[in-house]
This record gives sequence, structure tokens and C-alpha cells, in this order.
Amino acid sequence: MVCHRVLLGLFAAAFPFVCFAAHDLAFVHAVDQEVRRDLALDLEQGLVESLEQPSSPSLMPFEKVRTRLLEGDDPRALLTLVEAELDAVKAVLRGGKASEDLIGRLDASRENLLRALVSRPRLGLVRECWSLRGLSLHLLEDKSGARRDYQRVLETDPSFRPDPRLFPLEARKEMEKVLLEASDTKWRVLSSDDVSSLGMRLGVGYLVVGHLQHLGPRDVLWKLDVFDVDAGRFVGEAELYFERVPGEIRRAAGEVAGLLRELLPGQELVEDEPEAEDSIEEVPDGLVDQREPAPDSIEADSIHVEKDDGPFAPVIEEPADREGISRGRWILAASVVALAAGGAAVYMGFAADQGPADLQIVFHYR
Repeated sequence: MVCHRVLLGLFAAAFPFVCFAAHDLAFVHAVDQEVRRDLALDLEQGLVESLEQPSSPSLMPFEKVRTRLLEGDDPRALLTLVEAELDAVKAVLRGGKASEDLIGRLDASRENLLRALVSRPRLGLVRECWSLRGLSLHLLEDKSGARRDYQRVLETDPSFRPDPRLFPLEARKEMEKVLLEASDTKWRVLSSDDVSSLGMRLGVGYLVVGHLQHLGPRDVLWKLDVFDVDAGRFVGEAELYFERVPGEIRRAAGEVAGLLRELLPGQELVEDEPEAEDSIEEVPDGLVDQREPAPDSIEADSIHVEKDDGPFAPVIEEPADREGISRGRWILAASVVALAAGGAAVYMGFAADQGPADLQIVFHYR
């Protein structure tokens, strides 16, 4: 694996103009043992088929996700290492002692759990790492740091309760306060810190973390969170209940693919608009005023607000007063840039002389 990376590095250095294919999006899936991996593979295949359109985001292949996270390590060996490390950390914490080294060991264990997520998901152990980290900071008198770690635990499981045999009364009360102060009642599959770490490992702009849960002989809950890695925040979520039948699996995958197209910038499907000349039957003769006011000084009555029309739809109309129109065949050029849905617009006009305008452009916007 190391040799492979070295060769890639040497190739990139020798041929800097070569660009390797990048991906907009990666998908990391945690699957309950009762659900089985084959259902996740069916859902993932449905996503691949739904995102094959040119306008869809580029999805990193799922096998590449697994390879990049594990880096050649055995997921079973990683879990065995984490379980032994957590037992050793808890033995130290029972004695009421903590250290920076202990926190580093917990962070390393949590990273190993995240790397093994696609093959051996242990979400409970990820939460335990955060809770033990919070307890360690509590013992080190870093109360604000402890509260942040407790928030990460409760972000993914609001029903979490610390072990009274390990957590002293004061630490349990602090976690209760964090729970009472929580304003968001939604739970995440993983905390934002964990998802951000996964996204940076994979080198993608967006990451979807999914959790397949067993609800009955045929019923499944699919919980998903969409995370913007660059912004460091969640931008979307979905919960889908469905049966383990082909039609329902395809429906669920299609709904998630639609959500991703809506959330990722520049990926939504846009119908081609007719060209401007299609809506202009005749352009009158004449020139327009070269000394037209600057964009910020356009008179209010030149803009018509009509909320029933589409956002920023230009309507070109002939002016009512046609006296003194100049004789050249100049056309007024204008463009509107929507800064945000329902937001402002930028106007750019080109004029020819001082005569009255041949055309009047009215901007309809929400």
C-alpha cells in the first residue's frame, strides 16, 4: 500500500498537468447485524443507477470508500484493538485519574472505529469514546471541554445515560444539564466531528452517513445525514421506512438520490429556457441613452414586483412614449444575476445615445 502511494506521488510530480478523477460525494454506511450487508448493497446500487445522469453529483465508488478508510488494515483487528484499549482506559478512570495521554488514546480508538465503520459498524463504541473523553476532561478540571464531548454523545443518542459505576455524581449531573439545554431533538448517526473526519479522509466535498436499522421481519429504517465537509455542518437529512422488497428498495434509493441532487450546489436539473429573441417579435428603430443611471440609481418605477411570476423573469415591453426615438438599430442589453432566492439583482445596461429608450425591461422577481 505504501509503495502504491509513493508511485502515485512520483507520477503526479513528474506529470503535474495530469488530473486524477475527483468525486463530489461519498457514502458511508453503518448496517445493523440483523439487516445484513446485502440490503445495503442493493440500496447503494440503486443510488449508483439514479446518479448516473450527467447533471448528478459524482459519487465515489463504494469499494474505493472502504479501501481509503481501511488503508489495508483488517477491520476485525481494529475492533479488537479498540475494545482492549477502552477496557484499559476505563480501568484508569475508575481510579479517578486522567491525563492528556489518555485522551490521545481515546481519540486514536475513535478514529479506528470510524475507519472500520463500513465493515464493522460499532456506533455505540464511538459514543463511548466521546463519553470517556468527556469524563477525562472533567477529571482534568476542563468543564467546558467535558460539556462539548457530552454534547457529541447526546447529538447521536439523546437517550444515552452514563454508567454510575464509572462516572461520579458531578459528571452525571453535567451530562444531564447538557441534555436539558439541547435545543435540537433530532439525533444524528455520527457527530459532526466524526463525519468531518471521515470526509477529510476521503477527500470529498460532501459525505452521506447512513444507518440501516432492523424494525421487524421485513421493515427497515434508513437514517441518513448529508454533511458539507468544507463548511463543517449538516445540510440535509432523511428517514425512510420501507420493506425489504425490490420495489421499495428502488423507491428509497431514488428518493435519496433526489435529495442529493437538491442539496448539492449546481447539481439540480434545470430546464433550458427559451432564447430571448423568441419572445421579441419586433425591435423598434432607434438608439438609447448612453448616460443611463448607474445600477444603484435605477428609479423605483422601472422595477415591477409581481410575486406570481417566476424569480427574476425579464419581460421586454415597448415604451409608452415613442416621441424622439433615435434612428439607429441598437438593442438594449441587460442581465440579471440572482444573488439568492428572493434576493437582490444586479443590472447591467449598454446604451447608445441620449434619445428615449426603444425598449423597457421590467424585472419580475419574488
